[in-house]
Amino acid sequence: MKKTKIVPVFTDERGDIADIFYKKEINHVGVINSNKNAIRGNHYHLQTTQYAFITKGSCEYWYKPLKSDASAKYEIINENELVESKPGEIHAFRMLED
Repeated sequence: MKKTKIVPVFTDERGDIADIFYKKEINHVGVINSNKNAIRGNHYHLQTTQYAFITKGSCEYWYKPLKSDASAKYEIINENELVESKPGEIHAFRMLED
């Protein structure tokens, strides 16, 4: 699990620009809206990396290696943060807000 705070790289009187992906191969982009306490994910990918960018609200991001007997860990992911789930990482989201 890798968490990144996305910050503007250019700001002027019109607003901000922030690069979310730079020099990454992207195979899929989706948009998900969730209600408070909804659980999403709770799966893993064998060969692909999944990214989630939080545009509004916050969530608990639960994760652990697929072949680990350890308990899952979690971090709070907030607005404008990006989380990266590598292949073989079980991951789930519990929404803290609508």
